[in-house]
Amino acid sequence: MTSLALATVVQLSVLAAPPQGFQQAYQRSMESGQPLVVLLGAEWCPACKQMDGKILPEVAKRGGFKGVEYAYIDVDQDRKLAGKLAQGGSIPQLIRFEKTNEGWESDYLIGAQSVQKVTNFVRGSPEFSLSSWLKPAAAD
Repeated sequence: MTSLALATVVQLSVLAAPPQGFQQAYQRSMESGQPLVVLLGAEWCPACKQMDGKILPEVAKRGGFKGVEYAYIDVDQDRKLAGKLAQGGSIPQLIRFEKTNEGWESDYLIGAQSVQKVTNFVRGSPEFSLSSWLKPAAAD
């Protein structure tokens, strides 16, 4: 029973902890080779608040962020970095960077999304990979 209580406290403290800064998450991703997931959002954006305050905590609670580094960037506070990372001007944007044999690839999920869709995206589901869209369809 004590171990269950301890596990719950640890999990809640991880969920309540603020996300790493981008530089720290980027550095850890470079060192570990783990994917880097970045949320671009803003305080005034209702969809961003939903992603950051409801959807992502639920994804984390379900273990969706295991094996990835995560960072949040407020587009109003760090316009230059957000501009370099963003695909277009819409927010929220969830970006997943992953190291491959060809270098770093990125995939984007734009707008507020469901817990399941975000979980699949963070875990690197092939449905979100640009390279999977560019491959020719298999012949029947």
